[in-house]
Amino acid sequence: MPGRPDPKARARLAALAAILGLGAVPPGVIPTGAAQSVGAECAVPAEATPSPPTPVPPTPTPVAYSDATPAATPVPPPPPTPDPQAVLADELEAVAAALAACLTGGEAEGVVALATDRYLGQLFGGGEPLPAAAYRAVAPELDVVPVRIASFRDARRSSAGAEAEVVSVVGNQLLRGRWRFVQAPPSERDPGRTGWRVDAEAPLEVEPPPGATPLEVTLQEYAIGIEPVVSGTDAVLRGANLGAEDHEMLVLRFDDGLTTGDLLRATGPGLPEGIAYVGQATVPAGDEAELVLTDLEPGTYTVVCLLPTAQGVPHLALGMAASFEVE
Repeated sequence: MPGRPDPKARARLAALAAILGLGAVPPGVIPTGAAQSVGAECAVPAEATPSPPTPVPPTPTPVAYSDATPAATPVPPPPPTPDPQAVLADELEAVAAALAACLTGGEAEGVVALATDRYLGQLFGGGEPLPAAAYRAVAPELDVVPVRIASFRDARRSSAGAEAEVVSVVGNQLLRGRWRFVQAPPSERDPGRTGWRVDAEAPLEVEPPPGATPLEVTLQEYAIGIEPVVSGTDAVLRGANLGAEDHEMLVLRFDDGLTTGDLLRATGPGLPEGIAYVGQATVPAGDEAELVLTDLEPGTYTVVCLLPTAQGVPHLALGMAASFEVE
C-alpha cells in the first residue's frame, strides 16, 4: 500500500532499533489500508482462475415433416476466452487488498506472507530489505494508520513479474505509485493460493483533487510559517525550505488536552495515544515539496518537524511547530 513516512525521520526508531539489534532502521508509522472492496480479509487470496462461461443451450430446431433431407442442428459458437489481462489484474488487486487488510489489523504474519523483504524495507522508509523476523519484532511498536486505495489500474506483466499503478490515501495523505509484484518461490505457496507478492513501490507525481486549497508553508531554523485557514476538505501544503538543514512537514491531529509537549515527552517510536498521523513530506534544504491531503474533517491540525539536529535534538523542541484550521 502502500506510501509511507519518509526515511529522514530516523530518530523516532533509533532507540528501538538499538534494542532489537536492527541497525539503522528508519522510523515511523506503518501505513495500512485497503484496496478493497469492503470485507477484504487478511489472508493469501485464492489463485485467480477464469470462470467457465455459462453454457447456452442450443435453440431447438422445429421438426419438418417432409420427404426432404432434415436440416442440420445449429452448432452454438464456442464460449468466449477469458481476458488474461483482466485475470491478472483481479489477482494482483486481491493481493493488494489482502495486504492492506493485514496492515490495518496489525497482523504481521499476514504481512510477511504477502510482501517481500524488499517491500518491508520500503515500508519502514529504508533502502535495504528488512527480514521478516525483524519486521515481526518492530511492527507491534509502531503506529497503525488507516489507508484506503483510491484506484488500482494499468496492471500488466513485466520482465520482473508484474506491476500496476496504485493511488492510495495513507492517513489523509494522497499518494500515487507504481507497485511491483513478484512470484513467491513454489516452496512457499499453498495449493490453490496466489503466488504473487508485493515487492516494491516507485512513487509517482500526485494529482491533487479538483478544488484543493493551496497552503503555503515556509520552513527554516527553527520555525514553520503557514497560512492559518483551509476551506474545504482537500489541501495541498506547498513547503519551501529556506534553511540550511533538511526539514519535514509532519501533520498531526491532537485530541483535546494534548500538546506538542506530550509528543516530545513520549518514549518509543510510536505516536502517543490521542495524537493521530495525518501526512508527512520531507523538504530538503533549499528545496520545495508538496504534501497533498484529502478528506480533512473540520478542526485544528498541527505541523511539526521531528528531524533531529546534529546533536540529536528534535527540531520541534527548538520551536518548529505551527497549526492551521480546516473550516
